[in-house]
Amino acid sequence: CRQIFPHDNSSLLRLHEPPAAAAILDTWWRRVPDAFRVVRDGMGAVAGFYVICQVGDLARAVFDVDPVARGWLEHLRRHPVPPGQRVLFDRIEIAREFDASLPAVLAAILLDLKRIYMELRPSLRRIYTVDREALEPGSTWTRVGFEPLPGFAALPVPGASSPLSSESFPAVS
Repeated sequence: CRQIFPHDNSSLLRLHEPPAAAAILDTWWRRVPDAFRVVRDGMGAVAGFYVICQVGDLARAVFDVDPVARGWLEHLRRHPVPPGQRVLFDRIEIAREFDASLPAVLAAILLDLKRIYMELRPSLRRIYTVDREALEPGSTWTRVGFEPLPGFAALPVPGASSPLSSESFPAVS
């Protein structure tokens, strides 16, 4: 995965997000473009992307328009991490639909996310993300430590179908 270029914005938003979600992502793009990472196909076209940053990297304008980021920030304020610990906001991962390269694109995204997690250890304490699939006991996400955030099921999340989730890592001594 690589950082994206300014001309990639229109390609990203056309992948398959509804207009309300695309408008929110456009605010992220304008305010925190370094949070966007892209996967390209063999021809150099955008095949997928994800958006991730540390909480301190976000501009107030993002919280003003994004109910997800605002909900995460409220949760973090109610359940703070210890001083010196880091928190990631993993806002979205998207790959082109109905493409033979989909498994490779998703694998590239997940490997890059894992690279980021490892680079931030041992100070990485929590990751907030949006789960587009059911976050049920025994699911892949729950087996690796993600859990639904209480009280977030009713939050309007354009483009997401399930509650928000977070993974909290134990402190490493």
